Amino acid sequence: DLGRYFVLAMALLGAIAPTSFFGLPQLVGLSAQLWGFSDSQLGIAVFIEIAGNAVGALSIAFLASHWPVRRTLTLGILLALISNLATTQIHGIEMYCAVRLLAGVASGMLSGIAMRYLSFTANPDRDFGYLIVAQALWSMMLLGWILPAIGEHWQVIGCYFFIALTTLPFLFIRGNFATDEPLTPPKSDGGTIIRRGAYTALFSLFAMYIGVGVMWTFVEQIGQRAGYAPDFIATVLALSNLTAAVPCLILPRLMAAGGSYRWCIIMLVGCAVGVGMLALPTT
Repeated sequence: DLGRYFVLAMALLGAIAPTSFFGLPQLVGLSAQLWGFSDSQLGIAVFIEIAGNAVGALSIAFLASHWPVRRTLTLGILLALISNLATTQIHGIEMYCAVRLLAGVASGMLSGIAMRYLSFTANPDRDFGYLIVAQALWSMMLLGWILPAIGEHWQVIGCYFFIALTTLPFLFIRGNFATDEPLTPPKSDGGTIIRRGAYTALFSLFAMYIGVGVMWTFVEQIGQRAGYAPDFIATVLALSNLTAAVPCLILPRLMAAGGSYRWCIIMLVGCAVGVGMLALPTT
C-alpha cells in the first residue's frame, strides 16, 4: 500500500531515524559536560557514528536488499533502542564509540528503508520534498526546544532515553509489508542511468555526512566559546533548520527547468562556503 498514510509514515521514519545526527550540537555539548570527553575524543566518536550511518544505509542497498523488510525494519528499530539505551550506561570513550557505531548503523538502516520506499511511490520528487521538510521541522524542534529542555532537567542521559523511544512507534507499520516482502526495487522500466548525476549524488551524501556533519557537531560549542547564551544558540540553530525547508519546496520546480545536476553543484558550493565562513572570526 503506497497511499497517503504509507508516504507519511516513511517521511516521518526518515525524519526521526537520524534524530541523534540532527541533535549532535546539543548532544556533544551535554556529553562533554557529563563525561568530560575532550573535543578530539568527541570528534572521533561522532565520525564513527556518522560512518555507521553510511554503513547502515549502504547495507539496505546491498547486503539487506533481499531480506524481508519486516525483519530489517524490526532489526533497525531494536538496534536503535538498545544502542541508545546502552549509551546512558557508558563508562569510557571506547564504550561510547562502540555503542554510537551501532546507533549509527541502526539510523542508517531505518533512513535507507524510508528513502527506498519513498523512491517507489508514484511521485517520488514530491514525496522526497515531504521527507526533507519533515527533517527540517523535526531538527528545528529538537535543537530549539526538545533537547535543551530535556538536557536542562535530565542531562544527556535523558536525551538518549528520548532518542531510544522515538523509533518504537514505527513497529506498527510492519503490517504495511507482506510477510516475505524483500527490499528489492520494482522492475525497471528500461530507463537509462545518468552516471554523472548518480556519482554526484553519492558524493553529496558523503560530503554531508563526513564534512558538514562533523562541522555541524561543534557549531554549538563555537557559539559558546564566542560568548553567546545557550538560548540564543538554540534559537539560531532552530531557525537555520526552518530556512532549510524553503529551498526544499522550490527546488523541484527549479530542477525541472534547469536540471538537477547544476543545482546539486550549486548547493555543494553553498555548503562549502557556509563551512568556510565558520573559520572566520565569530560575530
